[in-house]
Amino acid sequence: MERSVEVAILSAPQAAVDDLEAQATARLLGALAEYESGVLQAGSILVIKTTGGVVSRNLSPSELLALERDPSVLQHPETVLRVLSERTEHPSQS
Repeated sequence: MERSVEVAILSAPQAAVDDLEAQATARLLGALAEYESGVLQAGSILVIKTTGGVVSRNLSPSELLALERDPSVLQHPETVLRVLSERTEHPSQS
């Protein structure tokens, strides 16, 4: 019983955060609706649309730092995830 109360108390704030993130993602997807491809970022949320589909994910702190250092990465929807992966695995090469 005690554990279930603890889980309920802790999950309520996370549910609110999840709802806000879902709303932000929906707005970003809506902004990309008329485009064949594109990348949008709002805080730690990244939405990528290409002819192959749509990807939405939360960026890690190291990915946020990589984008802060070089926001031009966002200009290339087809390669943004690969470039972020490379730059966070080998930060000295960025």
